Amino acid sequence: MGLNKIVKNLQKLLDTKKSRQLKRIDAVEDLVARLEKKQAKFSRKLEDAKSEKELRKIKRHIKVCKAQLKKGKAALDTLQKEDG
Repeated sequence: MGLNKIVKNLQKLLDTKKSRQLKRIDAVEDLVARLEKKQAKFSRKLEDAKSEKELRKIKRHIKVCKAQLKKGKAALDTLQKEDG
């Protein structure tokens, strides 16, 4: 195999890895944004809760959103640091 062919194959492999990493970053960013919207939606619903049961349910949803947002943002920071 010639040098040019080896270099091209290596470049393709490296680009593919970088491409996959960028796709993962985009996917995590999208999910984090969607979670932020959901959390805002539940926060608005909190004001209109009609019963104690509904209030607890909405608070539980908000708690889950916050926990997942924390995990998502940490994962995003890690992915971005790996990407360089």
